[in-house]
Amino acid sequence: MNYKLIGEQIRKYRKRLGLTQQQLGKEIGVSWEMISRYERGASSPLAKINKLAEALSVGPVDLLTEVQSSVREGTLSSQIPLFTTIPRGFDFSNKVGYYYSAPEWIIQTDKEAFAIDPTIVEAKNVQISGNGPLFISPTSQPTEGDLVVYKDGSKLVVDKFSGTIESSTVVGIVLAQERRFVE
Repeated sequence: MNYKLIGEQIRKYRKRLGLTQQQLGKEIGVSWEMISRYERGASSPLAKINKLAEALSVGPVDLLTEVQSSVREGTLSSQIPLFTTIPRGFDFSNKVGYYYSAPEWIIQTDKEAFAIDPTIVEAKNVQISGNGPLFISPTSQPTEGDLVVYKDGSKLVVDKFSGTIESSTVVGIVLAQERRFVE
């Protein structure tokens, strides 16, 4: 993901509102130094994108507009949809406004792969390590023991695939999870 482009959008909207980095940081719960890092593209703002958008009185998609244009024009490689909320009807085929850089092998494994924010899933009997997105393959068929994301009522759950999970509820197989280090 090109964090520099997102940072330029954050800076543009912050200046439009006449906010300092310190004021914006206080509003979203980070230091002014972190806002500076976001704006320079030195750190990923994705974990705070919804709070940033709210504080800047824009939609999250507005902060990612330049990134979306680059994806559509094909100038960024290995971009996959990133879901930060559960889509209506659990329809993960619907393309979203967020895109995320995936390792090339993810794209090679499944061209329909997407990423989901770990905060929108519940881990059951397994541990999700870290706070990075989960890379999901919706077209691979799960086999016993695969780590899968499945629908359970109105929520998403991550667990090892077994006979107790109906395959019709499986959203996809977890290919990997990105690890992020605390900033």
